[in-house]
Order: sequence, then C-alpha cells, then structure tokens
Amino acid sequence: MTGDKSWMDKDRDSAEWQTGLKDFMRLAFPDARPNSTAPCPCRKCLNNARRKKRDVHSHLLHNGMDPAYTNWIYHGEQPDEGNISDDSDDEDAVDDGAGLCDMLNTLIRGTNMGSNADHDEGAGDIHVDDSGSEGTSQEPNATAKVFFELLKEAKKELYPGCEDATKLSFIVKLYQIKCVTGMTNRACDLILQMFTQMLPKGHCIPTNLAKVRKVIRDLGLDYKKIHACVNDCVLFRGEHANTEECPVCHASRWKFTPTTDEDNVSRHKKPVPQKVLWYFPLIPRLQRLYMTEAMSSHMKWHHEGRLDDGVMRHPADSKAWKYVDKKYHKKFSKDARSVRLGLASDGFNPFGLMRPKSAGNNIDVYLQPLVDELNVLWEDGAYTYDAATKENFRLYACLLWTINDYPAFAMLSGWSTKGKLACPYCHRHTDFLWLKHNLDVMHIEKNIRDSVLGTFLEMDGKSKDGVKARLDLEYLKIRKDQHPKPVQDY
Repeated sequence: MTGDKSWMDKDRDSAEWQTGLKDFMRLAFPDARPNSTAPCPCRKCLNNARRKKRDVHSHLLHNGMDPAYTNWIYHGEQPDEGNISDDSDDEDAVDDGAGLCDMLNTLIRGTNMGSNADHDEGAGDIHVDDSGSEGTSQEPNATAKVFFELLKEAKKELYPGCEDATKLSFIVKLYQIKCVTGMTNRACDLILQMFTQMLPKGHCIPTNLAKVRKVIRDLGLDYKKIHACVNDCVLFRGEHANTEECPVCHASRWKFTPTTDEDNVSRHKKPVPQKVLWYFPLIPRLQRLYMTEAMSSHMKWHHEGRLDDGVMRHPADSKAWKYVDKKYHKKFSKDARSVRLGLASDGFNPFGLMRPKSAGNNIDVYLQPLVDELNVLWEDGAYTYDAATKENFRLYACLLWTINDYPAFAMLSGWSTKGKLACPYCHRHTDFLWLKHNLDVMHIEKNIRDSVLGTFLEMDGKSKDGVKARLDLEYLKIRKDQHPKPVQDY
C-alpha cells in the first residue's frame, strides 16, 4: 500500500482516520488466521512488540499511530529508496565509516576515540598493542590469543585497495543489519555468496553466516538461546536440556508437536520453541575489559588512583564496599582487579517482549544462567589475561548491590514487601505505613504521580481510594469525614 497517508495526522474520531486505519489493518494482517501477529506501530510500542490483530487495533485506537512511521516496511511496504539515497549523503548517517570505527574501538579496545593517542592513529585505524614481548610478561591464555588475533584482523582491508572498510567492520555492520531488520539466516548466506562473487580477488569476506558468528563470538558479543517453558516454570537446560515438555506444568516445549509418518520420518523440519531466553554471558564481557590496556587501568582506578579522604565520591567509599573488602580480603579484595557488580532490575521486561506482563516472581527462572556465572566468578574465578600488567590471573566478582523499586525487590529476593512485615530490615518492627528503606526514588515518584492522578480522575484500576485507604485514614486519626462507616444489615 503506497497511497495517501495524511490520515495519520487527522483526529482519531474523523472518518478519514477510521478509513485509513481499516486500510492499514488489511495490509498488516493479510492472513486470516486468528493467532497471526504483527509489529504494533502505536506510539507506545513503536514496532518493538508483536501483537494479535485485535490488540494492534486497540492500541492504535487508544495510543495513535507513530507519526514517524510513514514507510510501513514492517507491514508489507517496500523501503523508500528515495529516503535511503538521501540519507546516504548525510555526514551523520548511521552507516558512516568513521562512526563504525568509533564503535569498533569502543567494543574492542574500551578506549575513547577522542583521546590523543587514537586521534593520531586516524579514524580508520584500530591500534593493536604488541608490546607484550617483554621478558617479564606472560604469554596470553588461549582466549586472549584469539582476541588479539582478531584485533590484527581489524586492520586487514576488505579487498585490495579498499580504504573505507576492513574485514571486521564489514562483519559487524552486516550482523547489525541482520539483527535490526530480522534478516533470515538463508538470506544472509546468499548475500555473503553474492559479495564473494562480485568483489575483486584477494577479498577476505567470510563465505557463510557460521564464520560471521564465529567472529562475533570471539569479540565477546555473542549470546545464548535457551528454551523456556511457556508458563515460566523452568529453562530447558542442564538436566532438562533434552526434555520435550515442562516437568512442572507438562506444557509442550514446542509450538507444535512433531509427528511422524508410517516410515517413522518426521513431517516437520525443525520444531519451534514456545519461548526463548536470549542470554548475554557475563564472564567473557568482564574478561574483555582486562584484555585492553587502557580499560584494565580504569578497572583498578578505585585502588590505585582514588583519593581516599573519607569523602563519599565513589562506590568504594561506601560501607558495603568496605565491609566486603574487610571480610573477604584474602580471597577477594586483596587483588584490586576483583569486580563488584550491581544488578538493576529496571528494564527486566523491555517493550513487553517477555510476555504481556512482567514475569513477576518467576523472574528467578530467567536469572538462573546469571546466578551460575556469579557462582563461578565467586568460587573459582575466571582465567583472564591482564593487558596492562601482561599476566594471567584469576578474575573474581561478587554481586554487591541490587537497584530496584520495592515491588521488584520482592520479585528478586522472594521477600513479601506487602503487609506488616514489608521491610526486610525492620521485620516484625515494621511500621507498615511508613517504609523508609531501599526506595528507588525515580520509580516512587512515578508511582505516586500515577496514583494521585488516578485517584483524582477516578480512573478504573488506578484509583487508590478504597476501603483500605479509608481504614488507614481512621488509623492515622485524620480526615474523619472520610472514615468508613459500618453498614447495618437488615
């Protein structure tokens, strides 16, 4: 559909807007199946969440269409070539070569491209430190060797005479496009095959997606796909890795049950899982921080460069940090390279993708891979190469803080934050009307604002004016005219 879209700017009650919405829905949902889904382009979802037809229609009626979404590429339209060509001439376009080099330097070296050292190198040159040949230095471990070899590949031109791209920049950009656009694996393989046939001899483009992914893994940017129960009971890993149904609720692992014909041959090529967790491993990302010399020095600044004068300037000045340093000195804090981590729960359900609502108390199921890595980092450590000192060491880490509002604290800890034992510190001495601990100010302000507006406007599901609120007023001995009055039964 490539017609007049001026209806998007009309009032949602107008006949033009209603007609335009019907045309859009026919384009977005050509399939008559009831369970078919499509990206929702409302002002809230912004094409980040797939929803059923009735939900997309409802969202558009209530939230309106995203005004910037004028080329409906996620709903059957072809990309606007005119816009693409115009953007390609813009110095600030997203595919600018210097910008990509900035990204690669940030990802690989952990350094600031604005520094004098990098500026002298030039925008297209990624510096590799080969100074590890001193007599006192240790040979990098196997993981570090792969990483350093990859740094050398970063300087290799894409084909003889190419000045605008390297092998690594091409791979990262291609993988970025694949992830952003949802390109299939088959399409990516065909594009790579086309490039290998069209570029001059001597090029270094990988021939298939498997080789591209190997580079991404070596960069430490890889992720793991772990199948999950559709009802959030378990992850299909470890002892459940090969099971076909949830051991708790017995729901099928797959969107359909694979069947076989008379010859015992599967009718389906590959079953599709009901739900998948995309997990970004923590350990390789921490190891990468120490494999770059500048970032390794920054990681030890709290011990080597911080001014310790009793003034609170850094998390290292906090009581929690000092308590851990004192109690676990021999095992953990004696090495300044040990890492203290904070877990922020804000964004645990980005764009509503995990499910229509947050996983709630079942979030611990999805945290299992992270917990396993944290246990390894605390008990055994991870064998890591320090590019600053040119030595291998055991990297230890601990989870020192969690940052969350009170409902999220309940989900993460398993402690009920409602009722007369709401505070885990005060316990039975909790003054349940005046909680004072572990409050996330930003979310509290938002919740209070929503509650006040919901109460003033008497919004369904948002108003806090109920029997319990009236009982609280009676307990506080204020607003006697608002106290609940018993109703006599006749």
